[in-house]
Amino acid sequence: MSLSSAIGRINNKLKDTFAQKPYDPAPGRKRVIRMIDNAASQYLEGKTKAPNRAWRTGHEAVSFQLDLNGEYVPIGGERINYLAPEDFQPFLADLKAAVEAGELDQEIRAALESKAGGSSVAVVAQADKPDGKSCRGSISPEAAKARGEAAARTRAANRAAREAAQS
Repeated sequence: MSLSSAIGRINNKLKDTFAQKPYDPAPGRKRVIRMIDNAASQYLEGKTKAPNRAWRTGHEAVSFQLDLNGEYVPIGGERINYLAPEDFQPFLADLKAAVEAGELDQEIRAALESKAGGSSVAVVAQADKPDGKSCRGSISPEAAKARGEAAARTRAANRAAREAAQS
């Protein structure tokens, strides 16, 4: 009876979770907090041309969005949130406190993991125009490589022609 009792306790479905690393929310939180701090200081200093800005100003409104690895972190279920300018700094302070408390851990994790292992190059599928004709939104990697090689040959030929004209 003891062998059947031991076998009854086996749960081989745990095989998938056995080798997984536990998720650590600290690095994701740190990145989001840095983005919030940057947004707060950029807004206060009036830096509207700062790179990787999470906020934009419009007519009597400020838009805010968190972007991690090309994926948006929804806040309140929305990808982009709009605020009155006078509410923007208090919003950022409240949002920072929520991130520090772990209230956005699921959203941050989803954004970080959605691109994990994926390519940063988007592949655009063939689409149909309203008139029924097919169009291509992007070129294949092979075509891009061929274009690059052709451009390199053209540049080399132009360089050689310039050098020949100078001699």
